[in-house]
Amino acid sequence: MKHFYFYLAAILFSLLSITPSHAQLMDTNYGLTIGDISYHNTSNRMEVDFTIFIENVKIRPNHSLRITPYLTNGQEMMQLPAVVIDGRRRHIVHERKKYDMGESADTYIRRFNRKAQIVDYQTDVMFETWMENSELFLREEWVSCHD
Repeated sequence: MKHFYFYLAAILFSLLSITPSHAQLMDTNYGLTIGDISYHNTSNRMEVDFTIFIENVKIRPNHSLRITPYLTNGQEMMQLPAVVIDGRRRHIVHERKKYDMGESADTYIRRFNRKAQIVDYQTDVMFETWMENSELFLREEWVSCHD
């Protein structure tokens, strides 16, 4: 059974062609803190970097928290690889499945409750002209058993 709680955290920044954009720390509804956000165009590639600070999130063993970044200009949208923060059992299931399903662009992290963790997110995609004035936003969703 899936339970989705959608949270769109609009992290709005003007994108300059070559100059990176930076932001202060931003808290989400589920206790994550996002910081060191930058995205910029470098040699026809759009590079997206940010840091996820996981401190106040408690994830049950059979649940996952999926954070999916999107680039959008209001009319065009591109989904970037997600970060999946797993509870203990979900992490074991994903570890077993990765040999059967092959490589995934998503990043899977095991959550150790009561411990601070830091995830550095880095990706790059082919630059398209609509990305020139785009914004970055994150979508959080809780996923329980059976994805």
